[in-house]
Amino acid sequence: EIMGKEFVDACVEARAKYLPIEIDVNITKEEKDKHMADWCGNTQNLLKELKPTKNEIRRAVSISRLYLRNGCFELLKLLSACDLKLHVVSAGIKAVVAETFHILQMQRGLQLDGTLVYLSLIH
Repeated sequence: EIMGKEFVDACVEARAKYLPIEIDVNITKEEKDKHMADWCGNTQNLLKELKPTKNEIRRAVSISRLYLRNGCFELLKLLSACDLKLHVVSAGIKAVVAETFHILQMQRGLQLDGTLVYLSLIH
């Protein structure tokens, strides 16, 4: 466990709590937004406390299971082929988001150099 057992346990616990909320069709968007903001904020705070190195982030992302929503891979390929920029707006940690795209490029042969522009990310 690259990030440590305490961090992994906290993430597993948060996922068990918040994922059912995220996918529950009976919860209003406003209520979900509040919970998703809490989930994101709590995870960011854990990462800030941990202060992982770039190498640790790279290793953690490389062994994680990366999932894209349906159509995302095709969209990224199309943007790259058309030489269009993708503005990534995320509440995520910049190094984690950037490394995720790097791994996708390596694993799936995407050519995204110069395609990605990162906005609203925590450094």
